[in-house]
Amino acid sequence: MRSSARDFEQLTRDATWLDIEDEINIWIEEIRNNLEADEISLEEVPALRGAIKALRNVLNMPLILAEQLKDEEKDDGKA
Repeated sequence: MRSSARDFEQLTRDATWLDIEDEINIWIEEIRNNLEADEISLEEVPALRGAIKALRNVLNMPLILAEQLKDEEKDDGKA
């Protein structure tokens, strides 16, 4: 990986990432609104729920990658 754990942790405090995070949260809210709409069919619910889960995974990705890199660094230190 080209980035370090520290890079990913810093990314989560960066204004650009915070703007991306805000936009993704807006998308999640719009999907929730669709889930609550009367005209939604039951067939659409799993796809919309999956979209929310995918977006949440994107929001968590920097910290997940940072943790993975920290674990790798610990494992490398043990070798």
